[in-house]
Amino acid sequence: MVCQPDGASDQFIKARAVKTAAEIETLREGAKVTNQIIASIKDFIKSKPGLKELDFALYLETEMKRLGAEGPSFETLVANRERSGMIHQVPSASEAQLDLPGLALTDFGLMWKGYATDVTVPLIFGPLSAEQQRILDVNREAYDLAINMLKPGIPAHQVAEAAIGHIKSKGLNMPYGLGHGIGLEVHDPPRLAPKPTDPEMLKYWQETPLQPGMIFTIEPGITSDIGGCRIENDVLMTDSGPEILTTSEPIIF
Repeated sequence: MVCQPDGASDQFIKARAVKTAAEIETLREGAKVTNQIIASIKDFIKSKPGLKELDFALYLETEMKRLGAEGPSFETLVANRERSGMIHQVPSASEAQLDLPGLALTDFGLMWKGYATDVTVPLIFGPLSAEQQRILDVNREAYDLAINMLKPGIPAHQVAEAAIGHIKSKGLNMPYGLGHGIGLEVHDPPRLAPKPTDPEMLKYWQETPLQPGMIFTIEPGITSDIGGCRIENDVLMTDSGPEILTTSEPIIF
């Protein structure tokens, strides 16, 4: 839901949601740097047996600076198999060993010329149990479903409801929205979430069609007591459909 009061506030929110050509170019640049970091992850982790979550988070943030970013766009999250299934990980990275067999993930982003990126990369340390594999598979199905629905004019809540509904139809849990805009902040308009059912919230809710120039995340996620999985990429809506700017995919070890 995006609460849009009226007048100047409403216009400000709309201006933040649809990016200018210059903003899109800046976010493309930031995505390319983010993709360079994603591409380095597998070799780095393989070279560091027993790597701690904190040390991996430090590596990611050091790479951001080395590649010219201002720094992280939010606190870098690294969660091993014992923490990846939590709704909220506190602390965001710990002294725990990362490369234990199971479902792990990292959620990170960077600031590039004042604009934020945001990705989540699943880290798969085999072998997985049958149920862990099912979590991975259903998460991918929900992600693909959402991406394939994206087109100019589609209401954001419809995409969110379809992806979340798919996960729930498989008996699994997704306790948050599907995505959010990125820009000057890591959480910009629009928000991709189901239409609220609470009458009070509905008073302030407005349908949000996805428009060309919007850049937002698609990040279906599953939480469970045997580990969690979330694929998150940054997506630009164009006149002809979605352009996926970042390259997050499950990394299998």
